[in-house]
Amino acid sequence: TQGLPGFTELGFADSLRVGVKAANLAELANLRTSLEGKGNPVLFKSPAGFAVPFYYYNQLMTSGQVTGKLCDAASEDCQKDGRRAAVCEKSRAFCAAAAATPVSLGAYVDKLLADEEVKGDSELREAVLDGLVYHIKHIPVDPAFAAQLDGRVNALFGKSVVRMRSSTNAEDLPSFSGAGLYTSESASTGDSKQLPSDEIRKV
Repeated sequence: TQGLPGFTELGFADSLRVGVKAANLAELANLRTSLEGKGNPVLFKSPAGFAVPFYYYNQLMTSGQVTGKLCDAASEDCQKDGRRAAVCEKSRAFCAAAAATPVSLGAYVDKLLADEEVKGDSELREAVLDGLVYHIKHIPVDPAFAAQLDGRVNALFGKSVVRMRSSTNAEDLPSFSGAGLYTSESASTGDSKQLPSDEIRKV
């Protein structure tokens, strides 16, 4: 589903399209509104905000392309992070082989999940996955979505710094919190180097 629904427009049933964290925050916001509407004292806070549906993640993974240039840059970054040069080169070669023919980020994920060497070598697997993350962080998001996201943040929060948090289908579950597995990033429409449409790729 497209659009950037506010928490008041969502409930837990929407977790399949916006993730569990956003759905839970929506339920909290709705509970607060309900209590206030009945004149009850509210002893908790709920953050204002909105959700970015999985649609836009899928859009990036479908339209974003693995490229030789980014494979090379990811390899340099791999070594800067302290990994062995040999494993970074092996990761680069795996990436470059995939990039030799046009391949989307989503199709690249399928390739690395199916590769027996990547599955069997934890050091290589970690480097290849880090290369995938590098691609995601450096491929521009769709311009229309970028304008929509930056505009929504600006309309709700102005130039203030906001927190962008993950909301996946594998966290904040009844039997699994996923605490510490995901990244939160600060963003602001008042800083061209920290625009929400750029920072969301890190999340």
